[in-house]
Amino acid sequence: MISNRLWKDRFAASPDVSGKLVTLDGVDYSIVGVAPPGFRLQADADVYTPLGQLDPLILNNRASHDGIFTVARLRPGVSISEAQAEMSTIQNRLITPIPTTIEIWEFTSSL
Repeated sequence: MISNRLWKDRFAASPDVSGKLVTLDGVDYSIVGVAPPGFRLQADADVYTPLGQLDPLILNNRASHDGIFTVARLRPGVSISEAQAEMSTIQNRLITPIPTTIEIWEFTSSL
């Protein structure tokens, strides 16, 4: 998704911008939509990328999740309260500590 500002400045507010490519750090992203005017998360970004594009080391380290925001569109027929309840459930799962297992491997040499 791109910002309204980028859509106007780079794409001349073209109505057929969906599906065009934007390249960031050598990675191509297909534009899936334009944010409405005034849309802004904590950072003033012009491009919003899928979370799955992040390095797995970042995704798997919950301490590094500061600054990751999610944006979603409600499915038709889903109320805001239903969506909030679902997101609360997901958030509670994410803040639950992951049990860690430490395995000790012993290697012996037969040399």
